[in-house]
Amino acid sequence: MLQPTTCDQKFAITHVLDIDALRNVLRRFQSASGVSVWISEQNEQFIVAGSSHYDASFCFQFVVHIDDCLPVVLSLDGRSFKVGESTLPLSVPTVVNTVRAGIVDVLQVMVEKELLARKNSQNDIQLESPFHLQTILDALPTPMGWSNAENDNIEYINAAFEALFGYKQADIPNLQQWFEKAFPDEAYRQKNRLLWQEQIVQRKVGDKETKMQPVEVTCKDGSVRNVLISATSVGNKRLVNYSDMTSYWQIQNRLSAHREMLEMIAKGQSLASILEKIVFQVQSESKDSICSVLLLDEHNKLRSAAAPDLPEFYTKAIDGLKIGPSVGSCGTASYLKERVIVADISEHEYWRGFETLAARANLAACWSDPILSSSGEVLGTFAIYHPYPTHPTQNDIDLISFASNLASVAIENRQSRDELERKAYYDDLTGLANRRYFFEYASKVLKELLDGNGYYSMIMLDIDHFKLVNDQYGHEIGDLVLRKVAQTMIKTLDDTGLVGRIGGEEFAVILPHIGKQEAFDIAECLRIAVSQLMITTPSQGHVKVTISAGLAQCCEGEEGAIGIDQLFKRADTALYQAKTAGRNRVMVFNTTQ
Repeated sequence: MLQPTTCDQKFAITHVLDIDALRNVLRRFQSASGVSVWISEQNEQFIVAGSSHYDASFCFQFVVHIDDCLPVVLSLDGRSFKVGESTLPLSVPTVVNTVRAGIVDVLQVMVEKELLARKNSQNDIQLESPFHLQTILDALPTPMGWSNAENDNIEYINAAFEALFGYKQADIPNLQQWFEKAFPDEAYRQKNRLLWQEQIVQRKVGDKETKMQPVEVTCKDGSVRNVLISATSVGNKRLVNYSDMTSYWQIQNRLSAHREMLEMIAKGQSLASILEKIVFQVQSESKDSICSVLLLDEHNKLRSAAAPDLPEFYTKAIDGLKIGPSVGSCGTASYLKERVIVADISEHEYWRGFETLAARANLAACWSDPILSSSGEVLGTFAIYHPYPTHPTQNDIDLISFASNLASVAIENRQSRDELERKAYYDDLTGLANRRYFFEYASKVLKELLDGNGYYSMIMLDIDHFKLVNDQYGHEIGDLVLRKVAQTMIKTLDDTGLVGRIGGEEFAVILPHIGKQEAFDIAECLRIAVSQLMITTPSQGHVKVTISAGLAQCCEGEEGAIGIDQLFKRADTALYQAKTAGRNRVMVFNTTQ
């Protein structure tokens, strides 16, 4: 007979449950969660699941109180959270507590069941026993219930079951109704019914290695919960318990999405594809949601970046909207730099003037989170829409925060890449192609044109007497002159060719498919446009400058192909001739020279 200890008639847990049963529980949760767990009791016995090695310095430890038992110490291996802990979208305690609660619930049920079995006959439950069992199950936080093995009628579900899934016993009078509602997909339903029956058989033959089965259960409100299910047979009753692991699975899914996104960033995939990945992840977790990402441009206007499931007319209508205090959820969130929750678009002041557009797109609620950079600047917004008025739950708030944080990482990374690329290929002062990129591009174009028997021209330009500008007005004004001249050339060329800053006050233009006569006209336009510039200085009035230009054509007449260096040298020779002839003019290299 089981002997209680002298502590309010409580038993040592190892006297109620055998060591193999305890290890089996720990193995199940280790398999499901990926977290190693241990139990120690009164510093006398140590029970290990899956490993004989552990490091106490990395453990999360809890004193666990289970009814009818002395306290035990539950340890969770913290090494699972040690690497990259700071990058978790949700706190580590959320994962730890989810696993801890599940283990405690299962142990509690096992203890109650064992004590009940010892009190009553081993294989039969008398009429009063179900009521005793019902009293026990009513007090448990774990969703449980039982059905009659002879007619498949569901005879009992506890309050925790109703709270989790939303079904009352009248909604699911028998197993057929339960399976049809919990697993609406027929193939998935048949698969899980077979697994459930297999568990019953395994338990009947005393198989201690039976695993808790992970399943997705559709609740009464249409939401889906991820649970571990365990079924057993007691007499003519089939007892089933469910451990809700939804929060844990969500964390795992989000961590997986986070890893995939980082891989996409590392592989240099486009920002649009990464943002779409985040949108699809959130939509998979949030029932009936449609998500979007908007980016904020340099003019404080919203630009559509990712909205795969929003109507095209809607994304076009909001693209280019300037942010403000009452410009929908996203425009307002960007302006205020804070989350904006609009549960009913039709009645909210932020959406005045946009109600018809939203109604046409079947959008009734919009929650928007500003996407902030590491320095606190607004990069854009992440929005979750619903087709009906609704308020967010705490899980929804966690989800939108997760999404905006991921989007921030992706956007900032892309901006950093773009900035590095800009510095590698473009001149910091003028924004023109730098010398290296200009000649790389020119060489590539030359090769393509020569392969196709094409031709092109190059123009070399130099600001006349630029040293005098620096000496008279200072280098700050000299830099201003360089920027103004560069802007004028870009505007004048209008994508006709690539212009680069070769060094100091020297510039070059590459003109594919353009002969020397057309190139001369273009050079003249550039010269006139610069001569008409009136550059205003802060304190020294206006500055006027002129440019000289020389040009040369590749593959002129019967001449064969020439290299980019030779073409550059010819254009530079023509530039020298223009400067020698009095400056502020254009000269053309003649191959007869």
